[in-house]
Amino acid sequence: MSTPRLKGNTLALTRKMAGTTGVGGVVWSQLSRDYGLGALRRLPPETRTTLDTSPVPLQARPPRSGALVRFDAPPVASGSISEIQAAYTRGDTDPVEVLGGVLARLERADFGEATHSPLVSLDLARARSLAHASLARWKAGEPLGPLDGIPLPLTDTVDLAGVPTRAGTRYREDPAPADAIAVTRLVEAGAIPFAKTLVTEWGLNPVGFSAHHPMPRNAWSAAHAPGGSAVGAAVAVALGLAPVALAADGGGSLRIPAALNGLSSLKPTYGRVPRQGCLPADSTVWHLGGIGRSASDLVALLTALSDDRGAALCWSDALRRGVRGLRIGVPAAEWEQLASGLASHGQRALAALQASGAQLVNVELPASEISAAVGIFTIAGETMGLLTDDFDRHARVMGDDLRLILHLLEQAPLRDYFIACRTRAWLRRQLVHHFDDVDLIALPAVASPPPPWSLADDCVAITDDEANRAMTRFMLLGNLTGLPCATVPVGLSEGLPVGMQLMGDAWDEATVFAGMATLERLGLCPPCVPPGYRASTG
Repeated sequence: MSTPRLKGNTLALTRKMAGTTGVGGVVWSQLSRDYGLGALRRLPPETRTTLDTSPVPLQARPPRSGALVRFDAPPVASGSISEIQAAYTRGDTDPVEVLGGVLARLERADFGEATHSPLVSLDLARARSLAHASLARWKAGEPLGPLDGIPLPLTDTVDLAGVPTRAGTRYREDPAPADAIAVTRLVEAGAIPFAKTLVTEWGLNPVGFSAHHPMPRNAWSAAHAPGGSAVGAAVAVALGLAPVALAADGGGSLRIPAALNGLSSLKPTYGRVPRQGCLPADSTVWHLGGIGRSASDLVALLTALSDDRGAALCWSDALRRGVRGLRIGVPAAEWEQLASGLASHGQRALAALQASGAQLVNVELPASEISAAVGIFTIAGETMGLLTDDFDRHARVMGDDLRLILHLLEQAPLRDYFIACRTRAWLRRQLVHHFDDVDLIALPAVASPPPPWSLADDCVAITDDEANRAMTRFMLLGNLTGLPCATVPVGLSEGLPVGMQLMGDAWDEATVFAGMATLERLGLCPPCVPPGYRASTG
């Protein structure tokens, strides 16, 4: 039996009891069963390799190569970087006008089905200055690249000089002293970082709940959750406030809300994008990546963020490469766990890739069956290390959902933590063996549709263990191994978006982009357009 959804006074009482009595041990025991933590102890010894604390991703073979041009570029998505850039080139609009349109929508509270703003703070003075500088470059015919003049919001775990990096909390209010390295690179590419987007408290709620802010709901339905933790980044892009957003991913935090809101996303290889100036900069599972309206949006973002020019050229070329000759691993056991409304869209996309020349190969991923258990211990250990002082100083202003998590983590046996670390090292090696044989692995995005979330529960602390597991079920493996993972929208089920994941070998984002672009070219994963959508160019 799963732990039921807890909220409000019931959650507060549970949290209090977990911190002061033996109830915490009882709840931890239930969570252990739900996440299969006991199964870690029962695994055979060969699944626990020598303890390896290095998070450097393991690569099976050099990145794949293909003909530079085989197909036309994918169609231009509505509201994408390419569409905005084309409008700038024609003189139909300009960066100052586009930014002004976004700010006008914010002033009118034009948030469609999402109801609430996805933003937590603005930096208008610098944004306007950057927009005017971009306008001058476009008039001179000297734009810096595809991101020049593009409004680009940042998840609120990334430093923007002069603006607090709250990480979803109520107590972090000191302005950041400087831009994160990632922000510096985006500005150098001409982007206009104009806002910080809402996240769940310390990124530890994959559904999107927060006790501190009126959080936006799913862009498709005010009655459903948007996914987390990068709630605002996904909703901002889904609403058309920006074509792409910078977000973070420690256990699916950018891929989950992208999938639930009908968008594309990329968590690149661990270490591909520098994390200095971000929270938490020293995590072994936390990546910087992006949420966008197309694969080309994500190529433009990653090109600006990375200093690997050779890889960036491969990413751009991959948009035209196609998938002919690629071997795509399909873990049938994972797909069989989904409701038919979710599985059918993914199966249709896989059939289309096969018809385009890819070979579908059945793979068994025993790794994914235990990744939830390994993931919760890994994230638990890093969270306790990160938040120990915060918990001592600021517990009273933390949400009860986060406080309950921290109380329960105190129950986690140290022995099991190290078993999980050793098993994680085994998981990483297992994926190397798979990528010796396949080029991509296709996984579901999430295990259930977006959970319901009433508007009456604004700023109410909520924890939902069953929904948490459904959201992260297929996500954690990518964080534990550091491999590049993308989500693509593949349809609608009962009026809500359905996503699929493509996982690649370490440092081979190009093949992931090739798979994404092929689906776009076939018309199977255009960005889902929610009711009331209006792009920033409108």
